[in-house]
Amino acid sequence: MKDGLKIGETLRVSQNSLGEIYPQIVSAGDKFAVLWQEDDWKIKFALIDQNSVLSGSIKDIATPGKAVDPRMVWNGQNFGVVWADGNGGLNDVYFVLLDGNGAKVAAPKAIGSNVGGVSEPDILWTGKKFYASYTGVNSQDIYLAKVASNGNISEKDINISNTAEKSYSSQLAKAGEVIAVAWMEDGGTSNKILSARENLQ
Repeated sequence: MKDGLKIGETLRVSQNSLGEIYPQIVSAGDKFAVLWQEDDWKIKFALIDQNSVLSGSIKDIATPGKAVDPRMVWNGQNFGVVWADGNGGLNDVYFVLLDGNGAKVAAPKAIGSNVGGVSEPDILWTGKKFYASYTGVNSQDIYLAKVASNGNISEKDINISNTAEKSYSSQLAKAGEVIAVAWMEDGGTSNKILSARENLQ
């Protein structure tokens, strides 16, 4: 885009005949990374260059189960990806670390396994570690997990909202040394926007 106008041809990133939904794009050095969900419950990843040309092959990030709500972030070297997966009945949130080409560094890890089903993950790179927030389906609270730069989970299932009202749809942001989480809360008569913050450690 230049001055609001499209430059070059439109590229179809995906190559599947199935429907593709919930795309996300992030900048990654001199390329762009695209993440999306397919109608057969798979999560896909692709790199495209600045000329809108596919760089390498499309990667399968999550193939078994019912993978939904994919989100990713770039930390300057690797991608951190989260999604919810209902393969075991109740959803869990999974994290996987990808290298700069989108290949898995290690197997996906569950990061929200103790709250009775989870959904709606979000992810943030703090400069030191990955933060992931997610909704507890049964508890109706917002939770937080922390993952080291090598993909090892350091903390998970930290209850951020901890109220009797229904909390959902969290998002993460960073300003300086402060991490903030915002979410919706349903009080029965009207929705509210709430937030919490934590100093980066």
